[in-house]
Parts: sequence; structure tokens; C-alpha cells
Amino acid sequence: MRTIKRGLCYLFLLLGFVGIASARTETKPWKPSRIYDYQWYQKNQWRMPITNYSTFGYGIGRPGGEWPAGSGDMYIYGAGIWIGALKRSSAGKDTLVSNGYNPNSGRSEMTPGCYDNAPGGYSSRAFEKVYIYPGDWPPNPDDFPASLQDSVLTPLRIPTGGDTIKGYFYYLPRKAVSTGDAWTVFNDRDPENHTSGRTPRPIGIEAYQTVYSWTLPWNRDIVFCKFDVRNRTDDSLHGVYLGMVCDADVGNATDDRCGLALCKYLYNKDHTDSVYVDNMGYVYSEDAVPSGFVGFDFLQSPFVKNPDGSIDGFDGIDNNENGLIDEPAEGRQLGMTAFKIFILANDPTDDFAQYLALSGHDWDPPYNYNPYDSIDAGPADKRFLQATGPFDLAPDELATVTIGVIAANADRSGERTTWPFQLGVASRAAQAAYDNNWIMPEPPPSPNVTPIPGDGRVTLVWDDFPEDGRDRFYPVAPALQNPYYIEQDFQGYKVYRSRTGQPGDWRLLTQFDRIDGILYEDTTVVESLRTKAGDRGLAYSYVDSSNLRLGFPYYYGVTSFDINYLGANPDSLDTLSLESGITALHVVPRTQPGNYKPPESDWFQAGGNSHLRLGILPFAVSPHAVRDETYRIQFLEPGYDRQGYQPAYRFIVTEQDGDTVVGLTEFGMHIDSVTDTFRLVPTVFDSVVTKVEKKVSVTGDTTYDTTRAWLPVVQIGMWLQMDQIPLQFYERVDVVFGSYPEDSLIVPELADNKWLWAYRGSNYRITWRTNDNGALTCDVHDIDNDIAVPYRYCDRGSVADSANGWCFRALRGWASDTLEPNQTISFYICGSQFLFRPGQRPVIDTVLPQPGDTWILYTKNLSPAPSYSAFEVEFKAMVFEGSMPKLDVKVVPNPYLVRNEWERHPDFRKLKFINLPNECTIRIYNLAGDLIKTLEHNDTKPDIGGLPNQYGGDEDWDLLNENKQKPAPGIYIFHVESDVGTQVGKFVVIY
Repeated sequence: MRTIKRGLCYLFLLLGFVGIASARTETKPWKPSRIYDYQWYQKNQWRMPITNYSTFGYGIGRPGGEWPAGSGDMYIYGAGIWIGALKRSSAGKDTLVSNGYNPNSGRSEMTPGCYDNAPGGYSSRAFEKVYIYPGDWPPNPDDFPASLQDSVLTPLRIPTGGDTIKGYFYYLPRKAVSTGDAWTVFNDRDPENHTSGRTPRPIGIEAYQTVYSWTLPWNRDIVFCKFDVRNRTDDSLHGVYLGMVCDADVGNATDDRCGLALCKYLYNKDHTDSVYVDNMGYVYSEDAVPSGFVGFDFLQSPFVKNPDGSIDGFDGIDNNENGLIDEPAEGRQLGMTAFKIFILANDPTDDFAQYLALSGHDWDPPYNYNPYDSIDAGPADKRFLQATGPFDLAPDELATVTIGVIAANADRSGERTTWPFQLGVASRAAQAAYDNNWIMPEPPPSPNVTPIPGDGRVTLVWDDFPEDGRDRFYPVAPALQNPYYIEQDFQGYKVYRSRTGQPGDWRLLTQFDRIDGILYEDTTVVESLRTKAGDRGLAYSYVDSSNLRLGFPYYYGVTSFDINYLGANPDSLDTLSLESGITALHVVPRTQPGNYKPPESDWFQAGGNSHLRLGILPFAVSPHAVRDETYRIQFLEPGYDRQGYQPAYRFIVTEQDGDTVVGLTEFGMHIDSVTDTFRLVPTVFDSVVTKVEKKVSVTGDTTYDTTRAWLPVVQIGMWLQMDQIPLQFYERVDVVFGSYPEDSLIVPELADNKWLWAYRGSNYRITWRTNDNGALTCDVHDIDNDIAVPYRYCDRGSVADSANGWCFRALRGWASDTLEPNQTISFYICGSQFLFRPGQRPVIDTVLPQPGDTWILYTKNLSPAPSYSAFEVEFKAMVFEGSMPKLDVKVVPNPYLVRNEWERHPDFRKLKFINLPNECTIRIYNLAGDLIKTLEHNDTKPDIGGLPNQYGGDEDWDLLNENKQKPAPGIYIFHVESDVGTQVGKFVVIY
């Protein structure tokens, strides 16, 4: 059996639909008053109404469950929860049933809102509605009584380090679980709503209805409905049953057929595949118009409790490795204890008959116990009831029932028992979603972002927190026959800007993604907002200076996105890209303080080939956090990229004390053709102040606490231009000492391009000597990088790391570190070779180099590779200078006119002083010399939180004097006093 979480769904208004033949009710269809909330819900392939009085899928007098959305094919006429109980009364125990939807009348006995607010007063409580994510999500706890603001301890446990913390159920949802949560609360307290049996007939329950849906290929045809039923009386309820009733019209209501899959395997038409299904009732049309099936998959029922109150199955182990312990699906449950099929002619219409149906009995004498109606007598306007029970419900105790409303196409070319196979496949997906506690493929988390205002610009910096995130759905993917799902699927970042911060007003500024060969474009999204992965490379900052206006508020957000695969066939993998939500960050561009001196930087090459065409562009990403520091970029020996058949250049970045601040970083580049300028941006991460908070102790002392985050401090942009590299990049060999005939040393025009990755662009010195055995060998030195070149055995057919070295090559094809007379034909060094004699003939024993001879191998005038080079980048921190020749403070707008562009509302006036020193006092006088206002300016305001230099050289005045009164129109004088100078000026106020 199975359990569910909470959440509810969003709805849209229906434009209108006329069915072929709708289900009938005994009485005129009930239309609740306008104070009852009725909304159309469409978050995936389903489109159906949901309400704040339990009923769902009911179009009020017509079918309401449309699948696929927009097709006009209707599958549900109406559905809702049934609750039955035995309750003490003066005459003994009373048999009570409350309906969320009665297929006989089309009515609901439920009242919108919580138990404390019923009965009456519905029109004055607009908050007792259906809440749908994301529009009005989540509900505001302050709108609801205290009884809904508490939480319930659950058996679920969440690991935290080596320990676990208890899980909680919240009556009012706090966050969304799915892509389409919806939630509402209703109760059965109002006696005027009860029509079955005697009146009044309330049980005394309060229920929380939550709806989930997703748009993934395997669950986009499922809507999950969860009902948490709470006993709000002071007495226990006995013999409680929870049921779900459905009048499922599939096209023409009069030819529906019902079926039951109770712990059985459903096979495809060829009997080559099967799927296990339990507790699912379904309906289909006999004439195949429409041709699909609709099923109600009973996923969760109340737990079976042991005598000590514990629940069997909770073992304290994370059994499915999704990070949760003792999930609801792991506990033993009552299961679906009854499935009853009926038609309008024999509807159970009163409490007694409905309770019998819930308990699995026939409601006509002799009331036989037949819990599962598995045989359908023939096509008709069918209704069915799924139920679980009995159990007791103590005061304030909760019980839960969850179903998956599923639709699927059917292949009717096989025998009838195979028709619901695809419905069974969807049931497996519903079961997996429930069993995994609603953990679905999820986007990586958003990064921690800090917006830094500047003079006409905003700099965003963020950390790499999302990159280590692991998709919790990964352990579940194999159960859905998806072995290609990636656990760590982060791909990149997207940067947005908005003027309002409201949905629909976001503009995509840029995006970054890993350099990993994955190319993707989400064509389902409009061009201006779509996700694109093009191997651009990751970045951790972005500077927006595109027409930003000083003093105007802007909103920014940085999201992260992933790329994963959903298909079971590797040749046709469906690609899924999910993106984290936007958290709006408010920031106002402003002027810098007049005495601000920004961070300074410089760089120089500290080692390696002096001809290297590499530029450095240092940038202080977080100016307030940059220290006096020197960073060293050290390139290492090249590696070989076997996939790209190219060199892999590697570097690290260290501080002056030797600590590594950018770990080993590698990038590849083709060097056998003309390349564009290659940009590389290593980011130096550091602990950066992201917030300053004022703290006042009980003694009245004031301290300031800083919040720090792991964010980039500086970025060091590098560009590298590699020219076209011919197959042979050596030019000549000069004999600088010795008598070896220089004209016999030939540099051929052809070489093995498999070795080109070892190219350095250096000149080499070859010094001949003998080894301990008296054999002739040599030492090879890289002149430009001033390092020795090691001997490495380089096999002619190999493309391994051995290419980065030197060796002699012999006539028989083998390599050696000693020259062999009559065998050695060439000298190989770092990517290419030269010959000892023309025509690739071996050296002869009568003409050999002598110990001490020195040769120079010269490279053509080509751009060197960055191997072994080093660069140092020096930063100096920003400062506020202690003196200034002259202040240049300005007032804007001047003159001040009522309703300038800064002002969003007539009650909020504002003018600005700009170019102020970082700390100063502003005094405002009228022409009579009366002081009307004093403003204290500080670039950092820890008493309200903020970054160092967040407020820069700007200070706002709300045009109210010290007595909170509006000053008269006229000319005013301002005086700025600071440690770095003073200034007097005028401005005009016009109303």
C-alpha cells in the first residue's frame, strides 16, 4: 500500500464543453453559491475542476474531467471523498456518512474552510479557497485559526549528518511539492449541507485536500489527490471508513464498463511484457469513443497500529536510498478493503446504505459481505466506490487516503484483459512517486547570490553550491526502466533581471554551462527565455551595465539548471532540463562615494616562454572583499585528451603563501588548425561578507555580526591565441659546438600528427654525453621554459603521454635513449622529429656526435603553448581616501517636482543626494536658516543589514522634516560635513 504528501493544484476557467451523454443524477444538478470556490485545474495532461468543498472533476451538471486537456474527450463526471463513522449519541451509536460528492444528487455535504469557522459566514472569508501553486501559494497562516497553525509529528525521519530529525505534517502547506500543488480545507460541521438520512448529520471532521501533478513523460497523465481527515470532536470516532467515489463518464455515459486490478499482473497484447498493479479500479467505453481508460489507483490508506501504538514496517533504515527514513509507504496499511460498482438505479442514498457500501457490504437485504465487485454485468452509466477501514480516530487524530487519478490510451487489438496494460504502466509510475515520498526529478538548488550595486551597474556574484547537488530521484529511476538517469546532473546557470520582480516580468540576461560536450536547446520555451547549453563554460559573476538608471530599483535572480535523460533506449533518449526557481533580489544602482578608490590590479609573466601570446584581465568581482594579495597562475605540463585528440592544458591558482585557491583546472584546444581567441576565466573563491547585522546585547552594547558566504572575490580572465600549426613545426638544427656535419641534420616536412599535442613552441638545447655503459646519449633542455625534457619511450603507434619527451627512433621502429650506429634514423622531441641523414637513412658509425657537442633545435615563429608558464596577478584593496580636493555632491532631481520617476506612489516622496563621501552628515535648512532635517550618511548600514559600501555615495530624503511634516515649496540649502571636506549647495522643491 502507499501514502502521500500534501500540496494542491492551480486551475483555469473552462470555456465550455457539451458532452455526448452525461451521467444522470436523481435530482437537479446542485450548483453551489458563489462563495464556494470552484476552479479549473490544468498542470499536465489532465483538465478538471477542483473545489473547496471536496468535489473534483465535476463540471456542475456536466462532465468535468477532460483528457488530454483540450481534446474534448471527457472521462470523469464527478468525484469526491466519503467518510463514514459510528458516533456515540443519546440512543447509542449512530451511523453517519458525510459525502464530498454524492453521484445520486451531485451535491457535497462539505463546508468550505476549517471546522472552527463553520457554520455560516462563508462570504466574508475569501481566504477559505483553493490555493494553487505558484499564483497565490502558500496560504498565509495568519488568515487561519490557531488550530491550523500547529504541526503533527510523523514517523518520517530526515537524516542530518550522523543523526536524524523527526518529520512534521503541517496542516497549512509551507512549500510546493510538485509542479502543480493545490490545497484547500473543508469540514462537515454545517447541518444545512447534509441531505442523507436524518438531519442534522455532521460527524465532526475537518479535511485537508492536497493535489499534486507533474509533467514528466511517465506521470503527466496522473493527478494525485490526498485527503487528510481530522477528528475535530472531543470523542473518538469508531468504525471509521474513508472512501473515494467516482462517476467516471468515458464519452457516452451509458456504455461505460468497470474493471478491478487487485494484486494482479496486467499483460500487453503479445504477452511479452507485464506490470504488477494493486488496488486500482478503472472505467472504459464499450464503443471505444474515446478509446482511453481512466483509473483510480488507491495509493494510501491508514496505518495498522501495533498494541503499543507503533507501526509495523518502520525500521529506522533508508531502504530506497533517497535520504528519508520510515517513509509512509514503508508502514503497514489497511489497504483498499472494498470496491463497489453501482448505477443510478441502485445508488446508496442514505447514511445506512452508504456506510454498508463503505464497509464492503451489499446495501440491499440480506446485506451480504461482498467487498470486491470484480465482475461487470454490462455497459451502463457506472459509478464505483473505493474504501478503506475500519479504524478508530481519536480526538484531533489524522487519517489519510490518497489516490492517483490516471488516464491512458489502450491497445484494443488483443484480448480484453490486455486492454488496460498502459493504464497499469502509468499505475507503476504513480506507485513509484508515492513510494518515493513524492521525490521526482528535481532541478538543482539555486546558488547563493549576492547583488552588489555600483555606479550605473549591478554585479551579481554566486557560489558553486548547486554543482555538488545530487538528484534524489536517481535511486528510483531504474524502477521506471530508465537506467540512463544521471545522479549528478547539474549543467549551468541562468541570470535574470526584472523591474518589478513579478512573474512574467523577467528578462534572461545570459547563461553559462559546463564545457562537457553536451549541447541542448529547450525549444518548448520561447526563444528569449529558453535554456541553451552550448559548452560556453561556467562563471560565478555577471556585471549588468545595460542602460541601468541610478536610483531606480531592479530585481535580479540567478537560477541553476540540469540536463538529464528519461528514455530507456540509449539511441533515442528523451532529454529533460529542469530549472530552479527565481529568488528575486532587490538592488538599486547608485553613485560611488566621492572618496572611493577602487581595487587596483596588475600582472606580469613570472616564468615560461616569453613569446607566449596570453593576456590577463584581472577583475575585482566583489570590490569590498578584495584584499592586498598576489595570485600565481601556474601552468603544468600538458596532458592528452583522448576524446578530442588534443592537448589538455592544466593550471592551478595559488595565493602568495602557497595556499591553493583554484584547484587543478583543465581545458583542451585544437592546435592543428586556426583557432579563435580562447577565453578562460578562473575564479578565485574566498569568504566574502554578504551581510552586516547590528546586534544589541541585554546590557545595551552594540556589536556587528557579519554573515559570510563562499563567493568569488576576483576573476582572472585569460585569452590565448593559437596560430595554425603545420605538421612540422621545427625549422632547423644548428650545431653550435662540435664537428658533426650540420647539413646532414634535416627537418622533414611531414610528421606524425598524433604527437602534435605535445607541442610547446620552445627551442631546445641538445648536449651530447655518454652514459655509464659508454653508449652515446644526450640531455635535452627546453630553453624557453628553462626546464629539462625527460626521456620517454615513444612508440610510433602510440598517442599516450609518452609524446611529451624525447627519444631516438630506430630503423626497426623501436625507440631508445641511446644512439645506435647503423640503426638510429631520427631524433624525436615533444611532438615532432628531425633526421640524422637525408632519405631517412640511419647514422653511420664513422660520423657520430661527440660528448660535449651542443646542438640547438629551433621552432618556427608560431604561438607557443602555455605549458609550464607562470603569471602573477597582484590586487590592492579598495580604500576610502582621507582627503579630497573638493566635494561634488549633487541633489537629484533638482528642482524636485511632485511625482518624479523614482516615486511609485504619491505617499512616498524621494529625492537623492549623490556623490557623497562614504561617511558624512547632511543638514537641510530653509532660507530663514532654520534646520529642518539632519541625515546621517554611511556607505554601510549594519543596523538594517547590508554589504560594505552597499549604499555608496547616495542618501535618500523622504521630504519630511524632523516633525514628520511636509516642508513648504521653495529653495533649500544643504550642508555636507565630513572628515574629507565640506560643501554647501541649494535645491528647489516644487509641489
